[in-house]
Amino acid sequence: MLLKAGMLIFRGGEFIYSHNSELLGAYGNFVNRTLKFVEKSFDGVTPNGHVDNAVKGKIGKLYQEVGTLIEQAQFKLAIEAVFHCIRFANKYFDKQKPWIQVKENRRACEDSLATCVYMIVNFAQVLFPFLPFSSEAIQRMLGFKGEKWGEIPYTTFTLRKIYPLFERIDVERIEEEVTRLKESSEIA
Repeated sequence: MLLKAGMLIFRGGEFIYSHNSELLGAYGNFVNRTLKFVEKSFDGVTPNGHVDNAVKGKIGKLYQEVGTLIEQAQFKLAIEAVFHCIRFANKYFDKQKPWIQVKENRRACEDSLATCVYMIVNFAQVLFPFLPFSSEAIQRMLGFKGEKWGEIPYTTFTLRKIYPLFERIDVERIEEEVTRLKESSEIA
């Protein structure tokens, strides 16, 4: 494992896979497509819908599970629990099909998006110990401040500038950084 400018580079591509697949592909994609849809279809104001009760229960349990795992210093398991829920969130978005709901049943679309935004806000909160910069970015995009450990109830938000949380990392870029690190360590 090498450390450069605050970024860990794991041999064997684990970091690249983790970043591109989980952070960018699952989490970043869910946040971006939800908020961009709200921006386009609801003039940048999250709808005044109802959050799915089953999802509320899932998020409540997530806080309990992650909190316990953090207290036990089982950080990898804590992150895995969150990303399991993030994968659920992506499936929820796909199943609800808000791009169809907005045309056929606007009220159902409002509920679906309220549920997705609720998950985003709470993912930002529960991931704050691990990903403070992306959590703060979500807080800025939505205009809220998470100040306690625990479920953040849904409320409507007026979106601010929406931008991708993460950028894809190319394998070539990592190889260049590793080469540069080796060269700089030989000089020193």
